Amino acid sequence: MFKSFCAIFYLIINTYGSDMEPKCYSRFDYDEKMLLKLLRIEDQIKKFEDHLKEMKETLNAEKSNRMESFANEMGEFRERNLEEVQRQQNLTEKFNESLNRTETTLNESLQHQESLIKEVIDNVNKTMETYEKFIKEMLNAEKTKRTEAFATEMEEFRERNLEEIQRQRKLTKRIRASQKRANTTMSESLKHQQNMVKEVIDKVNERLDTYKKFTKDEDVVFTVTGPDDGRTAGSLTFKNVITNEGDGYDISTGIFTCPTRGLYYFSLHLMKRYGSYQDQVGCYIKMNGTETVRAHFNPEDYDGGDGYGSYDVSTSVYVRLEVGSLVMVAGCYGYRGASSSIEPWSSFSGHLIRSYF
Repeated sequence: MFKSFCAIFYLIINTYGSDMEPKCYSRFDYDEKMLLKLLRIEDQIKKFEDHLKEMKETLNAEKSNRMESFANEMGEFRERNLEEVQRQQNLTEKFNESLNRTETTLNESLQHQESLIKEVIDNVNKTMETYEKFIKEMLNAEKTKRTEAFATEMEEFRERNLEEIQRQRKLTKRIRASQKRANTTMSESLKHQQNMVKEVIDKVNERLDTYKKFTKDEDVVFTVTGPDDGRTAGSLTFKNVITNEGDGYDISTGIFTCPTRGLYYFSLHLMKRYGSYQDQVGCYIKMNGTETVRAHFNPEDYDGGDGYGSYDVSTSVYVRLEVGSLVMVAGCYGYRGASSSIEPWSSFSGHLIRSYF
């Protein structure tokens, strides 16, 4: 084993000996061959390290196997002959000493070989550093040379095509200005679109809120009786409230104020008071001060005479109202005033048919 190690070491020394410098014909040829040489050296060093590792593992395995075999033999021999066991122990001690001396010698040899290998690796690293430095210098020189040549060519190109360069610059400026205008226009368009979308959303929400408001389960309906025109001069009031769902009718003013936008139906029923002095009676249903329909009668019991009996007449109207619209009975006329000419069971009614949003 030791002889094999010495032979390998001798081979490495001969390899790194006088043939370290390759024969070359140019600087680049030298660098290439030197690099190949360094690669071969690294490969041989790797193989040598692997061989040393195998040698150590083999030595340890051999030592372990021998110790186990010897221990087994000693155990069997001890059982047969105690004196022989003692002698074998002495031999074992001598053998261990011999092994220790051999191991010491081998370790010293390995340390020496490792130092030699380290020196070789250091030399290789130095050579590589020198080569890298040379390559960098060469590349920098080539780069500088190419940069100078490119600068010279660019200067010549500028001189030859100065007008073209100016034209290209102006074209570039126009393109950038056009892009800027396009970006500005797009930004304004997007902002306008966002505002329009926001307005649409607000209108939709407003319509939804209105729809929710007008689709609530509430009724708008009223019926009043007992005309009394002594309470206000603008409209005919009624004293008795039969129903007033939604609180749209104000008994103090005789005016219905629309609480919900939609289609409404109003009806007016008048009955002439019995008497010789009552001849013709009538009233209008007004919306926001405008006359819409009229209830009127002028009966006569005989030619040229007044009407002594009781007569009644009705009228009705469908109207579309907005929130806050005013509806009332007004413009009434009679011989002694409306309330004096009309029976107390005359009535005024109205109700919401369909709401709008």
